[in-house]
Amino acid sequence: MNIKRWIYITIFIILLTGCGNQPVETIPQPTSPLETTTEPNPTPEQVADSVTILADGVMQATQPVLALSFETSGKLLEIHVQPGDLVQAGDLIATLDDTTLQDAIAQAELQVDQSENSLAQAQQTLTSLQADLPLRQAEAQQTLAVAQENVQLATAHLNGLDAPASEAAITQAQADVLFAKQRLEQAEKNYAPYRDKPDTNLNKAYFGTAWADAQLAYDAAVRHLNSLTGTASEQTRAQLEADLAVAQAQLTQAQTNLVNLMSGKLDESAQLSVELAEINLTQSEMNLEQAQADLAKAQLTAPWSGAILSIDVSPGSIIGGGTPIVTLLNVSQLEFHTVNVSERDLAQIYPGQAATIVLKAYPNDPIPATVLRIGWQAGDPVGDTATFPVILVLDEMDFEIRPGMTGKVEIYADQ
Repeated sequence: MNIKRWIYITIFIILLTGCGNQPVETIPQPTSPLETTTEPNPTPEQVADSVTILADGVMQATQPVLALSFETSGKLLEIHVQPGDLVQAGDLIATLDDTTLQDAIAQAELQVDQSENSLAQAQQTLTSLQADLPLRQAEAQQTLAVAQENVQLATAHLNGLDAPASEAAITQAQADVLFAKQRLEQAEKNYAPYRDKPDTNLNKAYFGTAWADAQLAYDAAVRHLNSLTGTASEQTRAQLEADLAVAQAQLTQAQTNLVNLMSGKLDESAQLSVELAEINLTQSEMNLEQAQADLAKAQLTAPWSGAILSIDVSPGSIIGGGTPIVTLLNVSQLEFHTVNVSERDLAQIYPGQAATIVLKAYPNDPIPATVLRIGWQAGDPVGDTATFPVILVLDEMDFEIRPGMTGKVEIYADQ
């Protein structure tokens, strides 16, 4: 029994072993087909985008940074701006100490007032002389007659030294002294209202001359009377000769003056006074204008709108003309300059071409732009290809754009 049992067990093991060496049949699983994506047909906008020229660029100011300075030297009194401030054309930037300049203006204004008064007075004098011309002509005729009498009298006095004096001559000499005294008193009365006037006053000059002539005539009459009543000395003779010479000179002057007045010729000195007063007034006005211009130079103003980049000096400093005070950048006129437009694309770019700029500072705000020009100087090459700057101007926008901002531009080559 045991032997049969082991035989059966052995056969069973052999059968099991044979079954384990047979291959296992597997049922293949079905495979899914590969999915492919098909692009939809491009829209007209996508067609346009496919021919745009893309480039990087940077915003630049059209004008370079400007260092503002005073034209004149002085002490810097105050700076009215800070770095970063936006200023408009004409805004006050800085001022110098103008104390001396203000004093100069006050002095110049005083000189103008004085010159105007002098001109008015000279014109009034000339006008008065024109109005009084008939009276002055009559007075000149009278003065001529007196001068002629004085010459005759001086001649008689000189000739009478060597002749004995008669009672009639002495009586006549006494009458001459009396007449000369009356003329002197009248001349003093006419001259008195003008005695304290300025020497430039023509009435003072006229009546003063008449008074001096009357004084000389009186002195001569007195000397003649003395010569008739006493013994004439050499000194008396010399004096009478001098009196005759003075009388003759006065006669010549009276004749000339009468000729000028009768011809209607005005007093040249009065006309000259008006001309000189006009010249002085013009010069005073020029001095005032110069002082005002110097005062204006003590104020530094912005030549155009822009941003203050830096302040280069401190208030209280003594500065010279041309010393930089602040630096100003004009931010009102900005351009977009590309940095990598290939020379291969230049044939498709021209001024007036439409474009769109997207700045990194405003990625969601495309800005319409227009090609302004193409630069002549090539930039850094890309591989074996040269690049040229393309300059564009941006349309008006509501947000703030600063020089140095970067971004991208799409230039529509087919438009």
